[in-house]
Formats: sequence, structure tokens, C-alpha cells
Amino acid sequence: REFKFYYSAQQADAQGNYTVDHGAGVYVFDPRGRLRLMMRPGSAVDAMAADVAQLLKE
Repeated sequence: REFKFYYSAQQADAQGNYTVDHGAGVYVFDPRGRLRLMMRPGSAVDAMAADVAQLLKE
């Protein structure tokens, strides 16, 4: 709940199979479990790559 991840399990079919709707954002956490980046769907790939590269330098 802290990060507001969206998900919603759908009704199971007769065989017990179900789907889960979920958000498409990308979350990047550091080794200590701290959220460092949140990238939304449609974010520019070059900007995301630059952000990740910067984190890897730290």
C-alpha cells in the first residue's frame, strides 16, 4: 500500500484459472529496500536508461 501498486484479481473460471490486472509501472529499489525510481508507462527509454546508469554509479 505504501507504493500504491494497483492489482485486481478477476473471478476464477470453472477450472479455477483467473487473471490479475495490474499496473505497468517499473519500480527500482536499492539494496536497502528504498524506492529510488518509479517509471511510468510511456517513459522515454533513453531517460530511463540514464536514470538507471546514474544509480549504478552510486
